[in-house]
Amino acid sequence: MQNSTVINAPAKTSQPLQPPRLGEEILRVEHVNRGFNKSQGELLVLDDANLSLREGEIVGLLGRSGSGKSTLLR
Repeated sequence: MQNSTVINAPAKTSQPLQPPRLGEEILRVEHVNRGFNKSQGELLVLDDANLSLREGEIVGLLGRSGSGKSTLLR
């Protein structure tokens, strides 16, 4: 069995890392509202939602079940 050492150090680079350049805006939605009629009354899942996406951008939608993620994408 060989002994090994793990060193958790950042990689050295000659230049500081730069965030990727994003392209032009390809999608914008503003003031989106959406509700559903339920037996207990209307359920509002989106209330004045806004979203802007740029070319090259990576986006994740996080939220609890029923919070409107899929509804926003529809």
